Amino acid sequence: MAYRSEIIRALDELMVDELGMRFQGIAVVHAKQKWPQLVACERKWDGGLDAHADGTLEPDGKGIGLACSTTPTIGKIKRDARETNRHHPDVKVLIFSTAGKVSEHQKELWADEILKTFGLHLIVVSREEFITWLLDPAQSDICRDQLGIAVSMPPELEPALKRAQEATKETADNWDRDAEVIREILRED
Repeated sequence: MAYRSEIIRALDELMVDELGMRFQGIAVVHAKQKWPQLVACERKWDGGLDAHADGTLEPDGKGIGLACSTTPTIGKIKRDARETNRHHPDVKVLIFSTAGKVSEHQKELWADEILKTFGLHLIVVSREEFITWLLDPAQSDICRDQLGIAVSMPPELEPALKRAQEATKETADNWDRDAEVIREILRED
């Protein structure tokens, strides 16, 4: 399990180092857990979306699109909304995932503007959602592999780990001794 401060630092590094593709991969995994019908798009020439649930496969006929960015701006959302309308006319719900902070007030303002301008219902998934999600021990592989956060262990489990390591070493040592005994027996035959 990662600590909140480690996750915040890792998200900050993604933003500062302009690692949008890495964030996109994380955001798509997160979105697919919340909206399993989403299918990841190829990373280039994606028509404004990073994942898409085709409207023809949805019961209500309304497609869902995911756009990701480390930059939380209405300008970025507008560009994605414009491309979405152009290339994915079935999409009626646009999910915008960002590593940046976006207040609930700002989310409402953006949602109103995107609905009025593009006819898309906007859902903004911002930094706090990612922090909370990444704090879940089930996401420790993502923290380790994508964010470079070493997996920490609760102090109460450290003695159990030490015992397991000692038992493993003892088993390996015994195996070596047993193998030598077996070789000696086979040589005698």
